Amino acid sequence: LERQFAQRSAEVQDMYDNSPIGHHSLDANGNILRINETHLNWLGYARDEMLGRPISDFLTPDGISRFQALFPQFITTGAVHDLEFDLLCKDGRTLPVLINAVAIYDEQGNYVMSRSSVFDNTNQKAADEAQRLANQELERALRMKDEFLATMSHELRTPLTGINGLSEALQLGVYGPLNERQNKALSLVQSSGEHLLELINDILDVSKMEAGKLDLQMVTCSLDEICQSSLHLTKGLASKKSQQVQYAIAPADIQLRGDARRLKQMLVNLLSNAIKFTPEYGALGLEVTAPAGENIVMISVWDQGIGIAADDLPKLFRPFVQLDSSLSRQHSGTGLGLALVRRLVDRHGGSISVTSAPGQGSRFTIILPCLSPDDAAEPAAAPVSPAAAAVSADPAVSRLAAGQAAAETLPFTAGFSLATVMIVDDNQLNIDTLSDFLSAQGFHAVGATSGLACLAQVMDTRPDLILMDIQMPQIDGLETIRRLRSLADPRIAALPIIAVTALAMPGDAERCLEAGANAYISKPFRLGEIRDLILQMLRQR
Repeated sequence: LERQFAQRSAEVQDMYDNSPIGHHSLDANGNILRINETHLNWLGYARDEMLGRPISDFLTPDGISRFQALFPQFITTGAVHDLEFDLLCKDGRTLPVLINAVAIYDEQGNYVMSRSSVFDNTNQKAADEAQRLANQELERALRMKDEFLATMSHELRTPLTGINGLSEALQLGVYGPLNERQNKALSLVQSSGEHLLELINDILDVSKMEAGKLDLQMVTCSLDEICQSSLHLTKGLASKKSQQVQYAIAPADIQLRGDARRLKQMLVNLLSNAIKFTPEYGALGLEVTAPAGENIVMISVWDQGIGIAADDLPKLFRPFVQLDSSLSRQHSGTGLGLALVRRLVDRHGGSISVTSAPGQGSRFTIILPCLSPDDAAEPAAAPVSPAAAAVSADPAVSRLAAGQAAAETLPFTAGFSLATVMIVDDNQLNIDTLSDFLSAQGFHAVGATSGLACLAQVMDTRPDLILMDIQMPQIDGLETIRRLRSLADPRIAALPIIAVTALAMPGDAERCLEAGANAYISKPFRLGEIRDLILQMLRQR
């Protein structure tokens, strides 16, 4: 029996010493009572170099302070789990470990020692560090993508502002009358510029969604009005191809909660695709049905076009993916439209599906929650967006002429000094285009080619309103706005300021408003929108 007991004891001791994990025991003072060979081998010490010594002798300074705080709690509670510590090795290295321990008490409940298991955490730490570096690299890549998109957006919007602005000004007769052929050519320039702007906006919308910064203005909407408006917007495209567009809705009074502009964007995108892929003299349509008692609405856009192969259906809603990317492809596009539709549908709590076959056309069906007849209310007015409303409430003396009421409904006459507008932009073409248009509308326009020039001129010019570009040399528009707001002259400090900028990435509007701008509008803009926004802000002063 003694021999068997000794043999079993030796086996237990061998299992303890040569366990794949470390073991040690601490007394009430934190001194090492027992330690196994695995633990010793990890740290490089002999047994007599560690027994009887405080465990704190083998901890980093940070570990010592943590141990002193946690050990008394451990004696009381009786257990700890997955505590991270760095142990000091004899050769100066540190060993990251995880410690789990239980407390051993005598019959009177007095603490005797700990029974601690120590796990080498080196591989996990290395994996965590690799993951941290990978996340860091991913964040850097995302920042670079956002910076690239912001730069490209700005660089494309700036010349587009000149192209679209001059085209619109010429069509409005700012530079004199045009003949029919000239007007037709300008309308083609204008439509091409607007098409390019749509592509830029699609890219930015995808970026906003990925960043979680695409805000929806959820209100009660009439679905029939949204459908009618979407059909009207695409009517010209269908007419050019002599296509028959059918529309049916049942019941006609369907209402739902959603962002009317984004809902319209979804339908216009699907209708445009149907028109694009349907041959001349073909047919397409928009059907809306609301199954009784289900509080859902099914919106289908169908066509009799070229159709889609079954293998290509899963690729439809991926951004930047085109089913035909060959040089000989017949239809242009970025591959973003359906990806945007899918994400907008998701944001509205709905789903989208497609059925199609080559040569037999396609049917895209959106299912959205809708309001029951009992819940439906009158459509709420859409909230005024920062880009279309002034928020300055500071009282100031207005220089609007007595003939303002007539000016609101009739074109302004040249030379009629309605108000002074300062245009701050480092692009002289933008200043000239806006100045010529505003002068033709009856405003007195003055230009400043930088933020510093604006600050130097504003006291003498004393404008009624400022159109402020944001990206400018020396000091940008945001800093210029802040300096204007801090001027001692209350009349100048309270001037209405519209940020007119090619910055159109997520958060850009908020940055402008936080700096002190009263409103924000992105380039390129319609000249009529600028005029209307100026009038709106001046009326509120």
